[in-house]
Amino acid sequence: MKRGSQLPVAAEANTRAMSIMRRVVRVLNPSPPFEESLIVGWREWVGLPEFDVPALKAKIDTGARTSALHAHDLVVADSSEGLVATFSIRPGGDPQEMVPVEAYVIDQRSIRSSNGGDELRPVIMTNLRLGRSTWPIEVTLTDRELMGFPMLVGRSALRNRCLVDPNRSFCTGAQPVRDTPKSYTRESNQR
Repeated sequence: MKRGSQLPVAAEANTRAMSIMRRVVRVLNPSPPFEESLIVGWREWVGLPEFDVPALKAKIDTGARTSALHAHDLVVADSSEGLVATFSIRPGGDPQEMVPVEAYVIDQRSIRSSNGGDELRPVIMTNLRLGRSTWPIEVTLTDRELMGFPMLVGRSALRNRCLVDPNRSFCTGAQPVRDTPKSYTRESNQR
């Protein structure tokens, strides 16, 4: 048998195998059709409903794999149920409004920050609200006091849900306004 006659058969088998692999990937990790993807700008108002935070200004950053949240007075302690992070979130510009939070730490990861240094950060799981959609994401807790945004939404939180338009801002709407002021207590935000 000539070598040249085997090439089309091998190429055809390879093409069939690649087609099957693409179908398997689509089934295991489906992407919504373009029309169903949420269009977001490079900065958006997001909510963290589990922590009763209706609006937090966030930078949408496809260059960052993991999302990050500024955690005031972060303390990670061991409990009978595992590691627990206790911290506060400042949702608006008012320094007096602090939301105390307690959340289980699901992991600790070494993250390379924007200044190039590595930092071991606690990771929590929470729901992210962006526009009218809400879904669970992993978030690292860190000091973002000197950054322009208290939250950074990374590409793993956006994958298969959002398309980013870097020329636009606040595509999902204006800052949500709370109808009545709420007094925050530790009990209302516990796990």
